[in-house]
Amino acid sequence: MTKAVIGYRDLFIAQVSVAINTVAGKYLLAYVPVYLYLGIRFFMTSVMLYALMRILGVFFVDVDHPTGRLTRRDWWLMAASSLCAGPLFNVLMMLGMKYTTATSAGIVMSTLPAMLALFSFWLLGEKLSVRKGIGLLLAILGVVILSLDSTPGKSDLGAGSLLGDFLVFLAVLPEAMYSVLLKLLNRRVTVMGAAVIINLFSTVFVLPMMIYGAFVIDYSTVPMTAWLLFPITWLASVGFYWLWARGLQVIPTSTAGLFGGIMPVATSIIAVIFLSEIFTLYAGVGMSLVIISIIVGTGARIRFLRRT
Repeated sequence: MTKAVIGYRDLFIAQVSVAINTVAGKYLLAYVPVYLYLGIRFFMTSVMLYALMRILGVFFVDVDHPTGRLTRRDWWLMAASSLCAGPLFNVLMMLGMKYTTATSAGIVMSTLPAMLALFSFWLLGEKLSVRKGIGLLLAILGVVILSLDSTPGKSDLGAGSLLGDFLVFLAVLPEAMYSVLLKLLNRRVTVMGAAVIINLFSTVFVLPMMIYGAFVIDYSTVPMTAWLLFPITWLASVGFYWLWARGLQVIPTSTAGLFGGIMPVATSIIAVIFLSEIFTLYAGVGMSLVIISIIVGTGARIRFLRRT
């Protein structure tokens, strides 16, 4: 496969990983305090990524780094990235999920492509081609159609509240900024090295509230299903940080943003299967437009799928 196809594949799997954590988080928050859940996930993700680094023989500093060592600027960029992708995104996302359905959260998160393309245009100077513009419009149209659906989920969670949807939308902003900051770290820090450091920073950021949550939780009310779900969220987090960063090494940020539309599609499908939320005609039409937007925006061709 070409580097572009591999990059697209990595971005696709990364967004599916976010969908898994979105649905899992919706379930876990009914039993576990948000900061305890996030703190454990951040820490275990960093441990698993570091172990994988040692196995693969990967270092923290990229071989193409101009100075050969991490600079103060690199550390500041990683701290900012961890703040965006860790506490800011996840706390806003999880709090929003308390007041809305997983499907509705996925719909709102579909605005990520537009936000990421705009941030890339403003901060990275990436051009918005006609093809990408059409792709973004199709993605936005898909979100609009999805938002027309007010069918409540079978899980009695309702169709989602304005407060919950607004909190999820706020989570989109730091998520878009994370990808921009990660692009600035390209060829300076290895993909897995950055992911380990970012998750460690995230753990430190939420540590005080994590400790508080560990003391206020009623462990007797947490079902075995919830404990078994924790390792799945760790693996999904590893998949996101590793594959999303690797995909950004070969795919422009504005183009990668189009893959944000995969997350709501995957979230809705997983929520229908595991949370008994209803899949409607609106969802089908909206998701189809989101998928088409990715195909148009990336300029995908059948020949890309051939092995080289």
